[in-house]
Amino acid sequence: MSAPAYVVWLGCHASIWSHRGYRVDGEHVYTDSRTDALRIVRESIGDDMVAIRADDGTYCYRLQEDADADDTGASAAAVVSRAE
Repeated sequence: MSAPAYVVWLGCHASIWSHRGYRVDGEHVYTDSRTDALRIVRESIGDDMVAIRADDGTYCYRLQEDADADDTGASAAAVVSRAE
């Protein structure tokens, strides 16, 4: 089995994904594809989420207003990045 390619930081929402067959470590969910990672985020924080791509990952917010108000990514509801 190959190592997961993506990690999703979900904070307290991560734990429910272990029951769905994903590897979960603390606040992180590991998956093989970016598409799957973004689906996990949508199901966790809502279909209307806003995704902002940056060099170090994709920052996901519940609302556009939340994304607009966050210059650092610290207020993101979820972050998708490449697994190391």
